[in-house]
Amino acid sequence: MRAIAVWDIDGVLEAYRLTPEKVKQEVEMQYQLLFRFMNDNGLLTRNIVSKDGKLKARKLYRKDFTRLGNSFAQEFEVKWLGSNSSSDPVKGPKLLEKYLKQLRGKRKG
Repeated sequence: MRAIAVWDIDGVLEAYRLTPEKVKQEVEMQYQLLFRFMNDNGLLTRNIVSKDGKLKARKLYRKDFTRLGNSFAQEFEVKWLGSNSSSDPVKGPKLLEKYLKQLRGKRKG
C-alpha cells in the first residue's frame, strides 16, 4: 500500500488553481513556514532544509514526524492554517512557537 502524504504543498495548491496568484503565494508561504518550523524544532525525523536554506521536501508523510511532531501537527494544524498570523513571515513563526510551548507544557503536566 502506498503512503499518503499528511501535508502536500503542491496538492493543496492544486485546490487553489482558480484563485488569484496572491492567494496561492500566501498558502504556499503558510506551508513553507510550517515545514521549516517543524524541521528547525526537531519535530521531523529527517532534515528537509538544504544547506542553502531551501526546502528539500514538499510532502510530509506520517513517518516523517517524530512523536512530538505528530502531536503538534494533529493539535495545531487547523489553528495554524486558520490564523491570520500564519501568512505573516514575522508573526507566523512566533505563533508556532507559542503552540509548541503549549504542547510541551501539556506533556510535562
